[in-house]
Amino acid sequence: MDDTGNEQSLIHRYKLITGNGNKTDKSLWDLEPNHTHFHFFDDETNNVENVLLKRHEIEHDLSTSKILRSPVVGYQPESNIYDNNIPVVMLLLGGDFLTLAAICKGLKNGTPVVVVRVRILTSITISYKN
Repeated sequence: MDDTGNEQSLIHRYKLITGNGNKTDKSLWDLEPNHTHFHFFDDETNNVENVLLKRHEIEHDLSTSKILRSPVVGYQPESNIYDNNIPVVMLLLGGDFLTLAAICKGLKNGTPVVVVRVRILTSITISYKN
C-alpha cells in the first residue's frame, strides 16, 4: 500500500533512474537507455523444452501486462504514450531443433529474432521459407 492507503503493484515502488553518461569515462554510459531489463532463462537441467515453454509464457505475460504498461509513479516520461505492448526480441546464440521450433513460433507471433551465429542463420532461413 502507498501513503494514501491505495494498493499498488510492487513495480510502482521503484524509482526509475537513467544515467546521463560520462564523456570521459565510457564505462558509465548506459548500454541503451530504452532497454531496462534483459532476461536469460536456464533451469540448470537438460530439459530445454521446459525452459522454452516457460520463457514463452513469461514473454507473453511481460509484453501484455497492464501493470507494466502503466506509468511508473514519480517518473515523468518524455512522451505520454503508456499503453503500448512491451517489445520482446529473441536473441539466438545457438541451439538445436527445439531452438529452431521456438524461433519459428516466435516469428509466427511477430517476435523479432537477432541471430548471432551466421551458420545457424542459413538453416533457419531455409527452414522458415519452406
